Amino acid sequence: MNTAMQSHRYLGRIAETLLDFQQNGTLCDIVIQIQGCQILAHSVILAAASPSLRELLPSKDTSSELAAAKKPVIQLEGYDLSVARLWLEFLYTGRCTGRPESVKQFADVVSLCEALQMPTPDWDLLVSDGRSVNKTTYEVWRTLAFWAFYLVTILSLMFVCTFVKRFDNQLTN
Repeated sequence: MNTAMQSHRYLGRIAETLLDFQQNGTLCDIVIQIQGCQILAHSVILAAASPSLRELLPSKDTSSELAAAKKPVIQLEGYDLSVARLWLEFLYTGRCTGRPESVKQFADVVSLCEALQMPTPDWDLLVSDGRSVNKTTYEVWRTLAFWAFYLVTILSLMFVCTFVKRFDNQLTN
C-alpha cells in the first residue's frame, strides 16, 4: 500500500512564482514577438504546454549556448498583446484573471490555445464586469450579433433603394 501527500497551496505558489519570474524576465530564455512587442518567457513552460511550440524550440539542452547567444523568438500573429498576456497567465497558472476589455478576449485565449494544440481554459462560467456569462450563451450572443448586423445592413440597403426610387419618381413627374 502506497502513502501519498499533496499540497495544492504548494503547486499554486510555484505557479505564481513562475508567473512572477516571467513577468519580471527572471531566468527567461525565449522571446514571444507580438504586435511589435517582445514578451520574455521560459521555453520549458511553453514546451510542456504545447506540442506545436515544443517543435519550434531547440530539442537539446542548450542553456549555456542560449545564454551566450540571442534568445530564440516565436512570432504570434493575429492576436492582441492583451490576449497574449492573458494566454501566458493561463499557461503559467492555469487561470486567466486579467481584466479583459471584453469577453471576446477570453474567447481569443481559447482560440490561441486551440491553435497551439494545448489544453484550453474551462470557461463554462465566466465573470466579466460583475456579470456571469456562460460560454454557450456568449457564442449564441456572438452569432446573433453577426446576424443582427447582417439584418441591419440589408434593411439599410432596402431603405436606400426605396428612397432612390421615390426620388427618381419625383424627378420624372
